[in-house]
Amino acid sequence: MPIAVERIEPRIYLSVWQEHISADDMQAAALRRKALADEDRAPSYVYIVDVTAARSVPFNLEALRGGIEIDERVIKFVVIGVGLQVHILIASLVKLTKLKVEFADSREAAIARARAILNEHDRQTPPGGGV
Repeated sequence: MPIAVERIEPRIYLSVWQEHISADDMQAAALRRKALADEDRAPSYVYIVDVTAARSVPFNLEALRGGIEIDERVIKFVVIGVGLQVHILIASLVKLTKLKVEFADSREAAIARARAILNEHDRQTPPGGGV
């Protein structure tokens, strides 16, 4: 599978992209992420995307929007291993969507940042509130 999705801990999910990624791969990963969040009954969460091993990603912005915006509970995406192509793609998506993105240099840094994002979000969100 070109994109593996796993739970790091409740409300923090990681996808690891391998080789050549299609829009269908991204949409399937988004559905898996949503299913994990549903299992955890997560009112909000952070999604870490490790693209370090990705060789190519689709450049069709309309096709990508469905996979990325599939769950309103995502507080922020933290992306690891961004090259120029992915950086341009993300910058374009940020302009077209409500997508919130940060970048990290390593998986450890991304997980630490995800925890900090959740802590900050939880302090600012009333009990029972979502994103």
